Amino acid sequence: GFKKIIDLIGGIEIDVPRPIYDPAYPTEDYGTIEVSFAAGRQWMDSERALIYARTRHADSDFGRNQRQQQVLMAIFQRIRDRGLLQQLTSLDDYTSALRGYVTTDLSRRTMLELASFARTIDDENILRYAIDSSSIVELSGGATFRVQPQALRRIVAQFTGEAVSTAGGE
Repeated sequence: GFKKIIDLIGGIEIDVPRPIYDPAYPTEDYGTIEVSFAAGRQWMDSERALIYARTRHADSDFGRNQRQQQVLMAIFQRIRDRGLLQQLTSLDDYTSALRGYVTTDLSRRTMLELASFARTIDDENILRYAIDSSSIVELSGGATFRVQPQALRRIVAQFTGEAVSTAGGE
C-alpha cells in the first residue's frame, strides 16, 4: 500500500538531513544490497522512498522511526500541493490503493470530513512526538531497552501541553 500511494501521487520530495549509507539493506529474495542517500532535498519514487523509510543499518530503529514520520509528512504535503484533498473523487483512488493493506471502520462521510479538515491544516503546526535514543536505558540481554520514566513524562507533558518541572535533575 505504501508504494501504491506514492506511485499514485507521482512520488515525494524528501530533505535528507545527513548522508545515509547502508551496506546491507535486505532484499525481498533474502539477499542484501548497498544503498546510500546524499544529504539534501531529493525526489523519490515509491521504491526509493520505501528503502529510505526502512533502512536502519546506518543508524538505528529510532532513526528509521524519524524517517518514516518524515515520509508520511511528505506524502501529506504532496497530496495537499497537488490539490488532491479538494478533489473528492480522488478519495476513492487513495482508499482503493490502500485496500487490502489498511482496515478502517471510518465511514465514507467521516473520511470526506477528515479530507476537508486536512485542507485547513498548516503543516508547520503539526507536531510529532517520539521516544528517541536519548530517552532510553539499555537493558542486559541484547537489543532490549526501556524508556526513562522522566523522559516519558516529559514527552507526554509536551503532547498534552502541561508544564514540565526540571527540579531534581529531570
